[in-house]
Amino acid sequence: MLAYVLIVIMITIFSREPGSRKGIDLQLFATWGASTQAKAYVIENIFMFIPFGMLRAIRKKKNSKTKEIFIYITASCLIEGIQLITGRGYCQLDDVIMNILGGILGYIFIKFLNTIWRKMCERN
Repeated sequence: MLAYVLIVIMITIFSREPGSRKGIDLQLFATWGASTQAKAYVIENIFMFIPFGMLRAIRKKKNSKTKEIFIYITASCLIEGIQLITGRGYCQLDDVIMNILGGILGYIFIKFLNTIWRKMCERN
């Protein structure tokens, strides 16, 4: 988990010049229609949080689904807040939504694999 967090910090914060990007965009799905590059950023935000959801799902500690989603929201808002304060990225509602979606997809994927694994083990 630590390696994942460090990689996300490098991608979202330290790979950009301070003050290079400023602003807040609270329009939902504004990024998607802008350009092919913008669509790639949307997809990248989904993929960036899939490992987070997967890592959260393989932990031994169980949380409610609501608490898991709250954790994804908190982590994403923290990233966006740091980007806004440092000017190292646009603070966008789309990013938060796509990060949450990625976390949920990663979590569901691991839970699905776990269910299949248990059913296979029960048969044997």
